[in-house]
Amino acid sequence: MSVAFLKKTIKILVETDYQIKTGTLDKDYLFDLALLKIVSNR
Repeated sequence: MSVAFLKKTIKILVETDYQIKTGTLDKDYLFDLALLKIVSNR
């Protein structure tokens, strides 16, 4: 894994965590969306 991929993954996870904690949308939906973003960036 490259450093750029890991940085992008951490950024996505931090953004998702913030959205979950602020109650933006459903937790399961946000987590699924984050996983899709991570997989599509490979």
